Amino acid sequence: MLPGFNTGVLGHVASGNGLGLSLGGTFGARVGAMDNWDVLVGVSVFGTSGTARSSWTDTFTSADSAVVVRGTSTPSAPASIDLNRPAANSANSTVTGPGGAIATTTATGATNNVAAVSPDGTGFVMSDVNTGAASAAAFGGIGSSSGGIFIASGNIDGLALTTDVTRNFIYWGADFTVGLQGSPDGQTVVQIYSGPSIRRLTQGVVTSVNVNIPELQPSVLTHPEYRLSIADDLVSNFLGGVAGGNISIPLPDAGIIFTLGAEGGVYAVMSSWTGHDTYSTCCGAVGTPLATPSPNLSVSGPLNTANLGTNVGFSAKGSATVTYLLSETTALSVGGNLEYLSGVPTISRTGVVQTGQAEDWAPGTGTPVATTFGTAGMINYGINFTFSARF
Repeated sequence: MLPGFNTGVLGHVASGNGLGLSLGGTFGARVGAMDNWDVLVGVSVFGTSGTARSSWTDTFTSADSAVVVRGTSTPSAPASIDLNRPAANSANSTVTGPGGAIATTTATGATNNVAAVSPDGTGFVMSDVNTGAASAAAFGGIGSSSGGIFIASGNIDGLALTTDVTRNFIYWGADFTVGLQGSPDGQTVVQIYSGPSIRRLTQGVVTSVNVNIPELQPSVLTHPEYRLSIADDLVSNFLGGVAGGNISIPLPDAGIIFTLGAEGGVYAVMSSWTGHDTYSTCCGAVGTPLATPSPNLSVSGPLNTANLGTNVGFSAKGSATVTYLLSETTALSVGGNLEYLSGVPTISRTGVVQTGQAEDWAPGTGTPVATTFGTAGMINYGINFTFSARF
C-alpha cells in the first residue's frame, strides 16, 4: 500500500493499493556458542514486484467553456494556439508548432466537423472545430520535443477525458545479521539478532490523459484523439540496520510450531526522480468534413531529473507463522506479515487539467503544471508460504 498520488487531473488521487508477488529466502549457520546460547550468522533476502491501477472518465457539458490539458513542459516559440468563435455558429482554430508547421480549421453554419493534423519538425500540431445551428467549439493541440498542450473552447458538451494511472513497484532488500538462539525451558526457542540492512524501492508511475473530442451528427467519423502521458520514476536506496527477535512455541504431539516475530530498523534514505512526457495523436479522421484517416504520431518531451536528497526512514515489522513438520529436517510454514516503512518518496502534481476561459496560448502564458515531492509511509502486508530444510 503505497502513498496516494495526486494526479493533477480535476482533483483525482490515485490509490496506492497494489497486488504483487514476493519471493525470498533466509540462510543461516551456527558458528559458535555463548553460555547456553548458540551464535548464529544469517543472510535474509527478498524481492517484491507489483502493480496498482486507477482510472476515471470525466465528461464536460455545455455549461463548461474551456479545458486546458498541459504537459509538465510546454512547447517553445514560435508555438501558439489561437481559437476563435466570431459568431454563435462559427469557429476557427489555428495551431502553430515549434518547428513552424501550421494546422488550421474553420467552419460556419449547422453540423460541421472539421479536423487537421500536421507533422511538425519537433512533433505534431492538430486543429479541430465543430459548429451547430447555434453552437460552436474550437480545439487545438501541440505535441513536441519541447512540450505539449491541448485547449478546448466553446460549447464543449460531450468532451471526455479518460485518465489512467499505472503504478509499478519493485521492492527488494537484504539483511546480514548476527544473533543468539536458545531454549530457556528446553522446548521454546528464542532468537535475537541485529545487523546491517539494505533496501531499494523503485516506483514507476505513468499518468495518461486521453482527450476524446465530441462530434456533431450526422458525422459518422470521429475527430482525432490527443493523449498526454506523464512518466515518473522514483528510486530510493535505504542503507541502515535492523534488530529483531523470534519466539517459537512447539506442540510436539501435533507436529506444529507457532512462531511470532518482531523487527525494527533505521535507514538513511537517498532518493532521486526522473520524469518525461509523451504526446500522441491517433485514430479518427481529418478533412472538411472528416473523411481521411488521421495519422498516428507520437513524440517524447524533455527529460527532467531531480536529486531528492537524503532523509531518515524507519521500519517496523511483525509476523506470525504456523510451521508443519514434514520430517526431521524439512518443514512447511504458512504465515502472515505486516511491515511499515517510512521515508518513502512521494510525488504530487497540480494543473495537468485546468478549466476556465483560456482560449489562446503562447509560450510563457497560463499557469504551468507544478510538481512537488515529499515523504510518507508504505505498508507491505501479505501471506507467506515457506519451505525450509536443514543440512
